[in-house]
Amino acid sequence: MDKAAVWKRIDVLRDALAWSLEHNRLLTWGQRVYINMERSAWQRELDWNKINPDYVMKANYIVPGEIESKIRQISALIKSSGYDRSNYERQYINQWS
Repeated sequence: MDKAAVWKRIDVLRDALAWSLEHNRLLTWGQRVYINMERSAWQRELDWNKINPDYVMKANYIVPGEIESKIRQISALIKSSGYDRSNYERQYINQWS
């Protein structure tokens, strides 16, 4: 997978996490853990790619199909509603600062 596709996937995962946390819907805490595991796996691949630009990035972990289905459902809700995770992230960061 190329860098742009990896960053797009990370964005989709972050959007799903933020939307789910803000709306308290669709994803359980355990499912959010699985999403963070995939996000972390892709971040590690990007790190390896920095060290070796010829490194072929591939997921060492991907979420199970049931969770992927929920991610797609959330992505559709985000697209139809125009949701922007930056508002959630600002609120979250202010809460912990």
